[in-house]
Amino acid sequence: MRNSLTLFCFVLFSVGCVTVSPSEDRTEGPPVPATEKRSTPIARTDSRVALYVTAKGTELRKIEPEAKEDHDAIFAMANKFFDLNRYEDSRKLYDRIIQKSPDHPMAPFCYYNLGLINMKTLNWPASSAHFQTAYRTLAKKEDKKDALVLYLEALKKAASWETLLSEANTALNENPYQLDFGDEATQEISLRSAEAMVMMGKLEEGRRLAEYWITEIRRGLSREEQMFVPNLALAFYVLGKSQVYEFGSFKLTDAMETLVRKCQKIIDAQNQFLKAINVGVIFWTNAAAFEIAKLYMDLYTEMDAQPVPQELSDEEKHVYECEVWNKIANLLKKSRKTLTKSIDAAKRINEDNEYTAMSFSMVADIDRIYDAKESGCADIQGNRSR
Repeated sequence: MRNSLTLFCFVLFSVGCVTVSPSEDRTEGPPVPATEKRSTPIARTDSRVALYVTAKGTELRKIEPEAKEDHDAIFAMANKFFDLNRYEDSRKLYDRIIQKSPDHPMAPFCYYNLGLINMKTLNWPASSAHFQTAYRTLAKKEDKKDALVLYLEALKKAASWETLLSEANTALNENPYQLDFGDEATQEISLRSAEAMVMMGKLEEGRRLAEYWITEIRRGLSREEQMFVPNLALAFYVLGKSQVYEFGSFKLTDAMETLVRKCQKIIDAQNQFLKAINVGVIFWTNAAAFEIAKLYMDLYTEMDAQPVPQELSDEEKHVYECEVWNKIANLLKKSRKTLTKSIDAAKRINEDNEYTAMSFSMVADIDRIYDAKESGCADIQGNRSR
């Protein structure tokens, strides 16, 4: 009896010590009925045991540690989802590894693969952010170099030209990770900086750099050997983009000289883009063809948007608009023809990239415009035929 009483007093004293502190307000919260069935943790007595008060008294319970996730297995599963094009499923698993185990050896590759996923889903800002982290955290130099090239590509697609120029120059001039770029990577990174210069309005600097690499790449190569050289096509593409920039730098007015100037810029750009196409690299063929088609489309849009003379009657305005359409419809035809040739070339080798996707979309836009205009001017066409 004495031993039972002693044990009861010890437990009661212990409960009082762990549940009440001098600063605790005893009146906070409603009282718990003695008959209420619930378990309330009072405090941990050590890292493995906790003291609980229950409806029947007190007890010590062993705390079971949380099951540790196998992040190697999760990474393998994420890769399987990626290979199956189940990008959202793989994204969740890569994110899970990064959040729960940021120091895991595979975490840098999670960032790399997230960059690829966002690239495939055209989320360029997110893609660039993930490739940037991969570039800075990957251990192997070859992996860092691959991440850097993709990082610059994502910055281009996100139109982050200042960052692209800064990162490209830092990589080549300072080379903080002492990477061995080699000729091809050096050329590509330098040409990325040339494109950034062009898109920032530094046209002459960008053109000089692109022309320098055209000369260097061609040096010592026969005409046949110059075929299928990606960086040569990229250099011509950059020169074409410099003409596109000038084309868009001024607006079409009712003055004839501005139309002539616009048309000249299309010709100049087209000449460079055709050189890029003739190199024979399908990706740059699709990119250059899309840019040519877009120039025709943009000129059409500007001409179609020119105001109709207000002194005309409603009927005369309709005739005027249809006359303009007849004169500029050929621009849409040229644009569509360029796009379909590019798409057909890609289909022959099962190529699929963002430029083929954008080309399909533009063809659909052209067809909608053409059908609407032809339908709207059917009465004028009918009068002509009679």
